[in-house]
Amino acid sequence: MYNAADHFQATYHAFSPEFRFQAKTLEDLQQWQAAFRPRLRTILGLDNLEADLTDHVPTAVCHQEDDLGDIVREHWHLWTEPTVPLPFYLIRPKQIEGRAPLVLMPHGHNHPRLYAGLYEDEEEKQHMLGGERDLAIQA
Repeated sequence: MYNAADHFQATYHAFSPEFRFQAKTLEDLQQWQAAFRPRLRTILGLDNLEADLTDHVPTAVCHQEDDLGDIVREHWHLWTEPTVPLPFYLIRPKQIEGRAPLVLMPHGHNHPRLYAGLYEDEEEKQHMLGGERDLAIQA
């Protein structure tokens, strides 16, 4: 019979991890970090990403602005990488006096437009309203 604990015990005892953490002192920790961090950057591809983006300057483009009475809804793309546009909606009051809070809201598993109060058909509208997914408009 399969036993996950036995399986992983056998698998991980078959080799000695190069960066096993065994630091007992602050100096041990700092030495471990100094050895591990460059390797982790390479494995994660951060070195390649850094080289690819050396000359990239992020830009943002507003594609649409909708007047919703007291608020304005803007549809933007932020070019985080030369070939990676990140879509987002900016919803702001027309009149702002003094400082105002900023709320960042990830879109979750639904289409981002739902959170900004947008829908393509009646079914999607009911899905949005039924689940109170138009959070940005409610706020």
